[in-house]
Formats: sequence, structure tokens, C-alpha cells
Amino acid sequence: MPTALETGPGDAHTLIKDFLNQLEPSLNTVLVFALSLQIAGTPLEAGPVEAFYAAREGALVWTGEANAAHFDALIEALASASDHGLDPSDYGYADLRAADAAIADPALDRLATEGWMTLAQDLATGRLDPREYGAAFDAPEPLANPADSLALMIASGEVVTRLEVLAPHRPEYRALQAALVRYREIAKQGGWHPIEPGPALHPGDRDVRVLFLRDRLQTEGLMPVLAWPGPGQFAEFIDSVMIYDDAVAAAVAEVQRSAHLEPDGIAGADTIDWLNIPVEHRIAQIEAGLERWRWLPRDPAPLRVEVNLPDYRLAVYGAEGFVRTHDVIVGRPSRPSPMLQAQMRYMILNPWWETPHRLAVLDELPLFRRDPGAVDRLGFVVLDRETGEAVDATEIDWTTVSARDFPYRLRQRPGPHNALGVVKFIFPNPFSTFLHDTSARELFDRPARAFSSGCVRVRDAVELAEWVAGRASETDNERLHDALDSGRETRIDLLRPIDVRFLYFTAVANGEGGVRFVPDVYGLDARLIAALGGAPETGNPDDEDDPDEFVLADGGGECGVGF
Repeated sequence: MPTALETGPGDAHTLIKDFLNQLEPSLNTVLVFALSLQIAGTPLEAGPVEAFYAAREGALVWTGEANAAHFDALIEALASASDHGLDPSDYGYADLRAADAAIADPALDRLATEGWMTLAQDLATGRLDPREYGAAFDAPEPLANPADSLALMIASGEVVTRLEVLAPHRPEYRALQAALVRYREIAKQGGWHPIEPGPALHPGDRDVRVLFLRDRLQTEGLMPVLAWPGPGQFAEFIDSVMIYDDAVAAAVAEVQRSAHLEPDGIAGADTIDWLNIPVEHRIAQIEAGLERWRWLPRDPAPLRVEVNLPDYRLAVYGAEGFVRTHDVIVGRPSRPSPMLQAQMRYMILNPWWETPHRLAVLDELPLFRRDPGAVDRLGFVVLDRETGEAVDATEIDWTTVSARDFPYRLRQRPGPHNALGVVKFIFPNPFSTFLHDTSARELFDRPARAFSSGCVRVRDAVELAEWVAGRASETDNERLHDALDSGRETRIDLLRPIDVRFLYFTAVANGEGGVRFVPDVYGLDARLIAALGGAPETGNPDDEDDPDEFVLADGGGECGVGF
């Protein structure tokens, strides 16, 4: 009996049919379908490209004279990857652009289809896996059926539009796209000239470096460009622009506020270093921000709280849209707050602080050795770790207590010194990290606020508690404040969860269609920027932390467990 390889497709079908007639009917049907696919040239586990052409019975869609309009639209669509901070060459753009698409070419047609499908997935879910770049959440689900999506696009003739729909549609994403165009144009014009190091520049100073400082601020649109002088006025003009006047001081102070530097209007070393970061690095930050937005759901929950860790800000969103922002304090670089997604389920008023063992050893034990009276003054209760029984702290010689074998548990009573303040917001997550109030509210006045041990402290936390209670619980403001005033620990369960995300954007939409930049407090940008295509060395003054040494806050953060 000849084999299928020794016959044509028609003879092969006959041989297979004779063989399958001897099998059970159900198995017969399955095998006929599977083997027929193989003979037709379609693999059993066809990928989206194979499925696309199989559904079209191999008909070409991009190449050949009849498909010229489709091909031109595809070239435009692949070029638009640049608008999203992606490289069109990753999608076959250069080869396709150079090819003669008027000639029907199955290989070129397939390359074009692969390019469209790959770009579609990258816009829909991000090019990279967020978990490999510091995030503790997954990207959105990939397109369920790219072949069907492409077929729909072909039928509608909307090659570009169908791709754009897959990208994030939040205003922050569009603002970063607009900024990308602007900063690329600055780079095309040569960027900005570095300002020479030297003594700090103060209002009223006259220095040639002020001229370069003005030029730097004007290039980025942070100061209006001065009109060029008329004949005979050049010397006077040059003299005037070398003076550090109020306009320069105001622009410098605004830069400092945006960058979380001390907004004193004085151009010292930190401010000059910040302004000297090359435009190429700013472009790379924008591209990294676009990628991070692609990692997020296209339709976020109406009730949600989003914390941008390096910007020290929390944004509140309700059914009506954006509500307001709160300043926050985040984890220090050695105890970073994690990028996470979770659901707020309840909040605790007047919480006890169950001090994590790590912090009891690292923070409280050294304090008690210096000042034993701090135990009672700060409201700590000391418990034996093995028995759970309370221990009289006045009988403990803290100077002899071992840090390695610390024998106690520490709990802090509700009160004015409690590390969690008067409210904490619970959203179960692998890091035991929470939002909470604080007793050290003066720290909110600092421009840079990476002070905590992993949890995020919220300015005006009671106002956030009022919003949470009003939107997601049966507790009104009167009952909320009665519970706060009682001083007793009180749990308020939410009837519906509130989405919570800790995010990481160093290029931030400013709400006015522009963008501002903030320091890369945890050093997470470098690896992402490199993976997206790389960027030149920057000498960035905030790149002090080695990204390879980044470690998420350990379980417990600074919040501990409320009782």
C-alpha cells in the first residue's frame, strides 16, 4: 500500500478514508478533520498568521496590484508605532517599505501580516512583561483572536484606526504622546546646551551662566523667548540676559517643584544637574511611561485610587471621573513600595500597630536602647514572642537585648504617636502594604518624600476615609467621626471594593496637556529603557540606586496587622 508521501492529495484522502472507516465514528471524524488540515498545509496548532490565511484559503491581502491600498495603509500604520514610543523596524517596516508590493509575494504578504499582528498585540498589552520590570501585576489579556481582528480591519478598510483603538485612551497617555513629538523636535534641533558647573546662582546675580540657564529654560518652554534686539541694542541686551532676575527665579522654582527639589528659586548644583539631563533621556522616560500605561486595563474601575510612587501623589477617581489628589510618603529606596494592584476591602479607624519584627529590630530597639522611656511615652506594649504574655517594659534592660534573637513582639496603642495615625486602608496583597495616616505629618512639607518602610502614608487621610465611606460603605460622615473620636479601634467593611494601584511614572502628564519629569527614586527606568531600545548615558543625578539591587518591601511593610 503506497504512503501519503508517494501519492497526490486526492489519492491520500482515499487512503486515509479507507483506514478511518475501520475506526469508531467519533474518532473517525476528528482524525479526518485534523489530517485534512495537514494535507492542506495548515498545521494542527495553527498560529494567528496561519489561521488568517487558512480562513482566506491562502488569498493574499497586502501584495499584488489589487491590494495596493491595503499595503499603503499598512505602511502608515506600522510607521505610527513611533507615535507610541515603539520602533517601526521591530514590525518589519523597513523591509516592507523597501519592497515592491505591486508583485504578489506570499512571503512578503506574510511578513506584513506578522508585523500588523505583533504591533496590535504590543499596543493592546505592552511590548514587555511588567513582572520583569518591577511590577507585581500582569498586563491586560492578549488579543483573543488576532486573525479575526485583522479580518475585520480588512473588511472595514480601517488599518490605522483599528490599531489606534487598541492603545490606551486615557488622557495621560495622549499627553505623553504629544510630549514625545515635542521633545523629539527639540532633539532634532540639537537639544539643549549644558550649563557649566559653578557657584549657586541667586536672584540678582550677574553671570554669563545665567544666559545659558535662560536658554535652557526657553528651549523646554519654561520661559518665554525674548525678542531679539534691534540695531545698536545688542550689548545692552546681552548684559540684561546675564542678570538672574525674578522671571528666571520663578521659572527655576517651578522646575524645582516639578522635580521634588527644594523650590527656593536658587540654581544650585542639584538644580543644574537636573537641568543638564539630556533631552534624549527625557525622550526615553516618555517612551517608558507609554509602555507602563499599556500595562494597565483599558477600562479601569470607576472607583479607584492610583498612587504614582516617584511623584509622591495619590489620585482619587469616582464614577464622575477624577476627584482630587493627595500628597503621599512612599518607601525609602532601601525599603521600596511595590508596584501592585489590589482591592480595598475595609479600613480601620484608630488602628493598633503590630510592629513587624524587622522594624522592631531595626528601628525601635535602637530607640529603646537610647531612650527606654520611649516605650511608654509612644504607647508601645511589649509581649513575649513565645507566650504572647505582656511584659513589664520597665524591667527590661534594652542595652542587653539581642537584635539577632529579639525575644519580644511590639504593639503600639491608638493615639497621637501611633505610626499609622488614625486610619489605615486595607487591600490584601502579597506585600502586606497599605495606605495609612501618620503621626509625622510634618514630613508632607518635604519636597521629596521617600521616608517610609514600604507602606504609603496619605496626607489628609481622614478626607480619603470620608470619600471611601461615602462611596463604598454604609457609614456616613457623622458615624465615621464618632468612631474616630471614640479612640477605639473600629473596622469598617466596604460593600463594594475600590481598586488600588501603585504605579511608577517618571514622565508625568501635568493636567494641562504637557508633561513634567520626576526623579527615578527606585532606579527602575534603566532596565525598561534599555529593553525598549536603549538610551545614551545620562549622568542622571537621581540614578543612585542600582536597579539590579531593587528589592520589594518584605511582607509587613511598616503597617503590620490591625487587631
